[in-house]
Amino acid sequence: MAPLKPSPLATFLREEMDRQSVNQVELARRTGIPDATLGRILNDQVGEVKGSQLNQIAVALGIPFWKVWNRAAITDELPLDPSEEAQQVASILEDDPELAKTMKDLIRFGPKNRKAVLAYMALLRQQIQSDPQSSEESE
Repeated sequence: MAPLKPSPLATFLREEMDRQSVNQVELARRTGIPDATLGRILNDQVGEVKGSQLNQIAVALGIPFWKVWNRAAITDELPLDPSEEAQQVASILEDDPELAKTMKDLIRFGPKNRKAVLAYMALLRQQIQSDPQSSEESE
């Protein structure tokens, strides 16, 4: 039986680590993620990598978080201009502490819960498209 092909996330992380000459021990030190846990992530032995861990890895490697999230199949959307989008998101979250708390919760959710939230958001978009008066953006 042929060995399993590494996930896109594991492949991407290993390639990025090689490119930057960062080994697993150094990445564990930079991220604060235990070496054993990081090893399981890099060897596809984790069913689901936490969003917070993906963010820690992205920061430690100096790469945009959305690239790591894309490889982990959390999202397939790429921002048009990551720096501008990040500024917009930061501004919105700064103005709305409850939304910031919700986003922190969302990071900790597993894929099934994230998909449920995204499905609900799709329903809200449909509602707004069919009845623009139902939008609360006018507040």
